[in-house]
Amino acid sequence: MVTPNKRLFQADCTVFVDVDALVFVRFGFENGQHATALLKFANGSSETIDGNAASKLHDQLSDIQSRDEKNVPLRVPAKDTAPENKVAVALRALSVTNPPIGRNKGWFYRKDESGKELLMAFVNAKGSCSVRPFDAKTGFALGKRYQSGNYQEQFADLLEGAVELTVDNQPSLERDCKQRLPDRTFAHLRSQVEKIA
Repeated sequence: MVTPNKRLFQADCTVFVDVDALVFVRFGFENGQHATALLKFANGSSETIDGNAASKLHDQLSDIQSRDEKNVPLRVPAKDTAPENKVAVALRALSVTNPPIGRNKGWFYRKDESGKELLMAFVNAKGSCSVRPFDAKTGFALGKRYQSGNYQEQFADLLEGAVELTVDNQPSLERDCKQRLPDRTFAHLRSQVEKIA
């Protein structure tokens, strides 16, 4: 819902977007152009736009990010940070100039429906994808799931509300992570989780 006097960004003649309410944007590309944009909002709703509207939104978010990076250091929000500040930080962390749709590997942290903390490794390879969840407190492997297509679309439900993490050295998931995460990888991921949990 749009609040009265809320300023909306006009992506094209029929699409207006409340940029402040966005928590996640994933751009899809076709022939080097911004063909689609999947928008997820703070209230849990989502919308897909395409064509010129997607391109204009990409440009708008890139401009916002550029201005923010010059003036505001990227930081993990404190627990008591206002929701609108979390949105701004999430959009900067997303790095819309290098959208996740083009990435073949990704690490994320989230809590499941029961509150269990998870570290998740996603991979795209040879037209299919996989997710391997690990217990975020112990590093133990919790199985794996495969799908055809890319993880950004096939596991969108797991990515929703998740926080992207980095690894300093990508381990072999097949060889090194069957039972649990390697100590170095686990320590690196835990240090990031402790800043956001």
